[in-house]
Amino acid sequence: MICTGLCAPLKNSHTNDEMPIVIDNYSSSIFPWANISYIHFPYENAISKVSTIKKLYFLPYQLLVKKVVSDIHKHPGSKIVFANSEYTAKTIKTVFGLDSIVLYPPVSMIYNEEEHINIERVDCVMTISRFAEDKHLELIPSIAEKTNKNINFILAGGGGSLKVLHTLNETSEKFKLGTRLKLLINYPRSELVRTLIRSKVYLHTMEYEHFGISIIEAMSAGCIRLYLIPVVRRSLFLNISDTRVLNRPLKS
Repeated sequence: MICTGLCAPLKNSHTNDEMPIVIDNYSSSIFPWANISYIHFPYENAISKVSTIKKLYFLPYQLLVKKVVSDIHKHPGSKIVFANSEYTAKTIKTVFGLDSIVLYPPVSMIYNEEEHINIERVDCVMTISRFAEDKHLELIPSIAEKTNKNINFILAGGGGSLKVLHTLNETSEKFKLGTRLKLLINYPRSELVRTLIRSKVYLHTMEYEHFGISIIEAMSAGCIRLYLIPVVRRSLFLNISDTRVLNRPLKS
């Protein structure tokens, strides 16, 4: 029923015939071949920060997107744009001048009181992330070096860049962290959940996070969250109905 309502404006305005629907939920931009675009964060925002030479490389792409956005302004309802958070929606409005529908990604609540109530938390700070440069994971060894030696750090993730992994290993050796910093690559989901529930703190190092599924998972696991501002807007937290998990006191 939801799909029918959203897709109604995509009917041919001249013949009223139904048109094939193309949904783009990957490119984080608006292209002519997609009827529905789900934007995680406008790619144009990243282009604005690259060198002049790289901007020239992206120029054809920018001209194409500019033409599509112009057509949408001329023909409202010709395309539908979704955003993964209110923060992203505001950025879409700033970059493209377009309104979008906020559709939060699905996140499973991790904590189960009957199953996990007796799990003892340890002095551990956990991070879940792709090993990508924009995640600023290089901050973790620096933070670990400045904390009490009894506190351990776990970074779990996959994909991304080998360069980031090398940097993490080199920095960890530089600060002589030893086993205080563990890198868990392609860790099984069940073990990741158990490790998160046993941790006291969740550390998120990406700046200007536009949603952050792992932050919400850490919240549902009862972790204290530490992250750079701005991140997920408070309205998202207020929309979560079961607040017992969020407010459950941590065991010392």
